[in-house]
Amino acid sequence: MKSIPTAAKVFLKILEVGHWVATGLMALAAIFSAFAPSLLKYVISIDAAGNGTLLSAYGFEINVSDGAGSVNNSILCLFAIGSLMIFTVIAFIFRNLYKIIKDSEKSTPFSEANVKRLKRISNLALLVPVIGFIMTLIINLIFGDSAADIAMDQSGAVLAIIIMCLAQYFAYGAELEKDVDGLV
Repeated sequence: MKSIPTAAKVFLKILEVGHWVATGLMALAAIFSAFAPSLLKYVISIDAAGNGTLLSAYGFEINVSDGAGSVNNSILCLFAIGSLMIFTVIAFIFRNLYKIIKDSEKSTPFSEANVKRLKRISNLALLVPVIGFIMTLIINLIFGDSAADIAMDQSGAVLAIIIMCLAQYFAYGAELEKDVDGLV
């Protein structure tokens, strides 16, 4: 397939790199909130005044305010660790999508490598809500129910099922292509 737009490849690469940058920032936020809270202002800007401060990353949502108008650095540290894992998983999803498009330029999209990539993307998409759910449980066990509502974003699971179905069609296409190549 030679007609894949360059814009799609560039966009996927930008999204991948952006998520790697977000992963690095969340790593710094976790380290700073645990060991050097005064440096947090260089990585993340949070205004904890009011009823609470909700931070969110792909459905993983946590209230980081302590009720007195300031940020609870321990909760922020756990949020940053969970977000770091989620952003890493999303970066790998975009990396695999980029590889599918890049390899499909040279040959058919119905290759064994692309089938494996689609299955990997499906597994990674399912991992995102699971990470959020586990981190929410951990935060609730440590800090109580006021920090986070226990919920699981189902969009990642639905996306994983859809991608797994597409992977099966790609596997079938790869088989058909091998059969056709054997006949010629």
